[in-house]
Amino acid sequence: MHRDVKTANVVVKTDVEEPWPILIDFGIAHNEDGQRLTQTGDAVGNARFSPDEMRDRLPEVLPWLDLFGLAQMLIWMLDTKASKQHWQRPVHWRYARYGAEVPPDLELSVRAFTGACSNPDTSPADGEEALALLRSLFPPRRSQSASRIDTNAITEATARGAAERRIAEARVQEEIDGSSALAEKVYGALRSTVLTLLGGLGPDVQTAVMCDKAFHYQQLGATDLLWVTAGAPSIHFRIKVKVVPRTEPPKADTPRSAHLAFWRKHMPQEAIPFTFALEGGVVEARNTSLLDGRWITILKDGTLTVHPLSAAFGGYSDNDLGGSAKGPGTPGTLEDVQRFVESVLTNETYWEYIGGA
Repeated sequence: MHRDVKTANVVVKTDVEEPWPILIDFGIAHNEDGQRLTQTGDAVGNARFSPDEMRDRLPEVLPWLDLFGLAQMLIWMLDTKASKQHWQRPVHWRYARYGAEVPPDLELSVRAFTGACSNPDTSPADGEEALALLRSLFPPRRSQSASRIDTNAITEATARGAAERRIAEARVQEEIDGSSALAEKVYGALRSTVLTLLGGLGPDVQTAVMCDKAFHYQQLGATDLLWVTAGAPSIHFRIKVKVVPRTEPPKADTPRSAHLAFWRKHMPQEAIPFTFALEGGVVEARNTSLLDGRWITILKDGTLTVHPLSAAFGGYSDNDLGGSAKGPGTPGTLEDVQRFVESVLTNETYWEYIGGA
């Protein structure tokens, strides 16, 4: 990885029929198999074309760092607003301004490439993937054959679709990244509440931790983070995280759009995309009357909204949190979460089932 991609490190070979650029100055380049030349704590890169992450020493040097710089160079070449001489910060891909000399389809592809390369979660993984992305977004025009079908129009329409998908993915990822720290903090509080209450049951009630994972998520479906039990057979508690962004996914992802619409209609308007489900009850019974739940959404100011969650088993499309949301919910706090856990632990019907199992 070069680690210092910028205009000053690119020269153009002009003594050929078709001039082409050459990247130079590999003084701080990183080779995965070689020794690192910079000292511990050294920052590399440059202020204008490098991501902020390079201000500190990174535990892993990823190709994304160079692709970010490449995307910034593309913006630098085409943007009409960002100063070429005095602006010393990367330009956000969404706010770059392109002039009338950049046709709409070309602008769409430029935004798709620069948006994808601006985030490590959406960026191509390496140079080969980056080339494949460039070819899909900027396909060459072919000489038209004798056919009555305009194949260039087909190629251009396909490129527009690819660009729109990449832009949608980049916008969704930005929405998620902007609230993940708050979501992780809320999860830590939910986890602590559940574990503290179960830890206070004493030696007469056997407890077990079946799953206890660091905060993480996936964009599709729900992700189990915590699963603990009390008793044998057991009362189960599970915490799952589900991402419900307001930003629409790519147009071609119709099933996902419909799925997200189900959850969005129950969310407060100011909610961040991270939501949590807390399930509690007797799972072995396969009986929804012995299982209860709460769906927790988070507002941008950190306050919570607690929604009822009707339990369900088996295959389903709209209740991958273990149940379906019911109603808009009400403002809540961690005390409401604590009361829910206590209500499950003190539900005599649950314990009677366990005693008779």
